[in-house]
Amino acid sequence: WQLGAHVPTADLDSVSTPLLSLNRMRGGDAFLLAGHHVMLYREQVAIDGASLAIRVTEATSRCGSVCDSVYEIDFFHDFTLRRRGN
Repeated sequence: WQLGAHVPTADLDSVSTPLLSLNRMRGGDAFLLAGHHVMLYREQVAIDGASLAIRVTEATSRCGSVCDSVYEIDFFHDFTLRRRGN
């Protein structure tokens, strides 16, 4: 998000605005689990031709650094949708 300084995950809500719907998300918007994890939205994908999934960019130990991942939509149940800026 090029914030110019480190902002802890717990404080990202102070530099972002909430989005009310997945349909309003654009590339670079975030899925935020405050204090725990943040993933940047890339795109919606159909993983089996029918199920909705989301491609994100995230830093995770699973891939050893920053990588792209795909999760089914239900995975994001506890996350908030955020966009950079207030």
